[in-house]
Order: sequence, then C-alpha cells, then structure tokens
Amino acid sequence: MYYLGIDIGKQKHVAAMLDAEGNICLKPLSFDTMGTGYQKLIFGIKSITTDKNGIRIAMEATGHYWLNIYEKLKADSYDVTVLNPLQVSSFRNQGIRGSKTDNVDSILIARVLRFGETMETKLPESDILALRHLTRYRTDLIQETTMAKNKIIGLLDQVFPEFSSLFSDTFGAAAMQLLKEASTPEEIIDIDETTLCTILNKASCGRLGKEQAVKIKDAAEHSFGLQTAVDAFSLQIKLIISQIEHLKGIVAVLDKKIEQLYAKQDLSLTTLPGVGTITAAAIIAEIENVEKFKSRSGGAAALVAFAGMDPKLKESGKYSGQVKISKRGSPYLRRAIYLASFIAIQNDDYFRAVYDNHRQKGKSHKVALIHVGVKMLHIIYSMLKDNHPYMPKNCMEEN
Repeated sequence: MYYLGIDIGKQKHVAAMLDAEGNICLKPLSFDTMGTGYQKLIFGIKSITTDKNGIRIAMEATGHYWLNIYEKLKADSYDVTVLNPLQVSSFRNQGIRGSKTDNVDSILIARVLRFGETMETKLPESDILALRHLTRYRTDLIQETTMAKNKIIGLLDQVFPEFSSLFSDTFGAAAMQLLKEASTPEEIIDIDETTLCTILNKASCGRLGKEQAVKIKDAAEHSFGLQTAVDAFSLQIKLIISQIEHLKGIVAVLDKKIEQLYAKQDLSLTTLPGVGTITAAAIIAEIENVEKFKSRSGGAAALVAFAGMDPKLKESGKYSGQVKISKRGSPYLRRAIYLASFIAIQNDDYFRAVYDNHRQKGKSHKVALIHVGVKMLHIIYSMLKDNHPYMPKNCMEEN
C-alpha cells in the first residue's frame, strides 16, 4: 500500500508519497491547479504504481481549493480522503520539529493517512453544494448591508444628529426615501413643506403626513450638525443608499433560488420555532448529512462542536477557569443558529424557558442565547436523524 499526501494551495499543490514502511518513494512534487498540473500528478503516481487499489490519497480541506482535484481524483477511481486541518496540526510536532512548508506538509499528510484514524469526506451532492454557496453568499451580503447602514449612521451623526430621533426605523421606507431626496438639514430646508409631506405620505403608505413633515423641518432648522463639507456628506449618504438597494435586490434573487432548492430537500426544519426557509436552508447546507457526526459523547454533541458552540476552557495566569465557546466550527451554521435562537425565545414557550433558566442563574443575554442554540442543535440533530418535525412535548420530556 502506498500513501500520497497532497498539500493544497491557491495556485499550486505539492504531493509526496510514502510506501508501506513509511519511506518516501515519491519526493515532494509541485504541480499547478490546472489540467496540466493534474496530468503531472497522475504521471508521478504512475511512476510508482499503476494499481489504483494499492494507493490511498489524502489532502486537507483548505478553503475551496481542494474541491476540483478531489472531484477529478474520485472520477478517476482513486481512494481519496479529505482531512480536517486539526488532524494534520496534531501530527505536526511528531518527528519534523513543527516545521511548516508545502513540501513538509505533503509528507506530513501522507503520514497522517498512514497512521491516523481518518474519516472520508465526500463532495456534497449538487443541490446541497449549491445551497451552501448561495446561503453563504447571502450571509456575506447581509453583513455587507449592515456595514453600509452603519456608515450611514456614522455620517448622519455628524451632519444631521437629530435624524435618528425622527423615525422609529432609520432604514424604514419613509426615512430611506427622504434621505434619497434630501440627506442633510440644508437640503431638507430647501424642500417646501407640501413636497416633503408628499414624499413622506407616499413612502409610508399614508401613515406619515403634515405633522411629521413639520417635525422634520423644525429639526433641520435647529440641527447641531456640521456646516462644512455638507455636499460630500450628502453624496456619500445617497451613494450608500443606492448600494443598499442594490444589495437588497441581489438578496431577493438569492432568496427565490434558495427557497426552490430547499423545497427539493423534503425536510421539516421550518417547523422549529425561529427557523424560516432561508435559515433552514443555511442549516442543512452546512450540516449536509447528519449521519457524519459521531463522537464518544454522541452525534448531537459532535454537531454542537461542528457549529463551534461547544465549551472550551481557557486558563492562564490572569484568567482562571474561564469557559467560552470554541468557535472552531462553521461560522455560517453558528450564525444561523444564533439568529434562530433569538427569534425562538420571543415566540416559543419552551425555548423561552431555557433562556430564562440561564438568565436566572446569572448568565448574560448572549451566554443564555448560546445555551438555547445548543439545545436547538440537539433538537435539529434528532429531527434530521429520524426525519420528523419539531415536537415540543418530546423536547420537554427529554429535559
């Protein structure tokens, strides 16, 4: 049996092969990530052995760069294993003095494969992989939108600090429309009251009118905002609003496609309080197959660890016995569970009781919410494993 380790890189990979005794029989071979590079790898493999059943191949799950070569090797009937980077790191200090280079790592990966207990990672099926890409992209866009909104708040704090007190939602339809028309006190003063009233009335579907227009006019005339470079502030605010609207349009397109893909999964995650279709899609896109989660503490505990919500003890001279979540798993799954937990405690008695129980123990809002999320992950594991909808009575009996 031969063991081939591949160190994955953005522009090039490096492969090295060991024989059954652990001797290097193929020295570190560098090859590019294109088709020509793949042919170079295959040529190197065949220079040692042409028996595909007599070779095992391993690589690290480094970003998305492993996907192409993994798919090609599997299509060519090779036995391929994808290692968690933590598995490789744990071997790094064994015999090679902790060195880290592409050449060293390719040999290290082969050694992990030869000695370690590894679990094969498979390329997700097409719809799940599509959901993962789309839901992650959507999350990134939402975060980008939040950053853009924060920039607007920062600009308004300087040029029109009274603006936030004029509307219940700074980014509601009426407020946004007004900022598009007039984003500084000077521009609002220049608009006559009738026009301002029309803008507000139309954007708010009749909820706001003359009274609000008078209030805004008065705030603009007595504003404590900056008087210099107001044109620059106005331009920035309007351009950022255009950016937000553009992002909102992209998210709407993504939502439609995500909903279509999730509908094909035939799951009941949306019966769980706090979990809508988009959140359910994000959860299943990250989990993929619940059967892959195994540990001595049980599959649910492994899923919690995958979400990075498992407790991790931190101790040093300054801090003693401090426990925090590990944050080692999928940040996208962790975010989806955190948001679902926040909604669930507002709409479901069971999750609210879990939250209140930890608050009464002196836990902060965030920590209590994490406990709700952990409980939710245990329920999700059960729902996916046995393919059943949310059953609150069963959850209460178990706890």
